Amino acid sequence: MEKTLIVDDMKGVYDKLKVSYPESVYARNVVDALRIIREGECNKVITDYHLGENSPKGGLDIVRESSRKGIECILMSTENHEEEALKCGATKFIFKKNLIKNDRK
Repeated sequence: MEKTLIVDDMKGVYDKLKVSYPESVYARNVVDALRIIREGECNKVITDYHLGENSPKGGLDIVRESSRKGIECILMSTENHEEEALKCGATKFIFKKNLIKNDRK
């Protein structure tokens, strides 16, 4: 069974994504996400690029560790960090605005 780790400092993003990934686990920060990855608790990762003021590029650390472990990792951001994400080992990049645009009327 595939278990997806969803990493974002805003729980609302996790709540939206868990509809598509019901077998998922949530991490709010880099430390928790890296622990989950290292303990082998997931086989797919979706992470935000910016994980709060203390981790402005924390998503890249998660991408690198996922890549080292051979885990598929998708990086999402409101800004275009696609090239940087792919260079770090992300398998895909998505714009967060495409994820949340339907919530804004």
